[in-house]
Amino acid sequence: AKSRRSWKTITTEPVKGDSYAIKGLNPGSEYIVRVTAVNSESQGVPSEESEAVKYEDVRERPSFVSVPNDTTVIKGSKIKLTAEFTGIPTPEVRWMKNRKEMFSGARQWTEISDGVSSLSITEIREEDEGDYTIELRNAVGTCEHRFKLNMDVQPEIIRPDRYTSTLVYDEGDTVKLRLSFTDILLWTVL
Repeated sequence: AKSRRSWKTITTEPVKGDSYAIKGLNPGSEYIVRVTAVNSESQGVPSEESEAVKYEDVRERPSFVSVPNDTTVIKGSKIKLTAEFTGIPTPEVRWMKNRKEMFSGARQWTEISDGVSSLSITEIREEDEGDYTIELRNAVGTCEHRFKLNMDVQPEIIRPDRYTSTLVYDEGDTVKLRLSFTDILLWTVL
């Protein structure tokens, strides 16, 4: 039987899976829906009408599904820190270092897509160490997660200029070497 209702097309894009979120509904209004299968050749017959469903304005405080932990990285390396989150409406995401908002640049940038946000930093430097915060905010509320980013430096001998050329000593001479280093130094005599 042909329906006497006037129907509004919600989307002309293909829907993958067995669900679709309809946007722009009015809270407190009732809706009846039906679906139609479409392929490149033709459009099928619409499904039976659904029961009337009353739309309530669903809102959900932002919350984290997964978050970065305190992390230590090697100087000069790169890192991607990722957080998964939920919230209705979709929360705004802010990344902060030492309580100052971070913005994308040549060495660091943020990405946000489908409930996942990430902060990427290339060529880790000492100035990247600090207390990081990821903040979620929507009309219902705010939440944040804090973690530390620390940097490790690989041990390195700091060689004075006077040791860059070959030095020759007679066998049995006593030689004193003064070297600076950035970590524990293990001596090997050849």
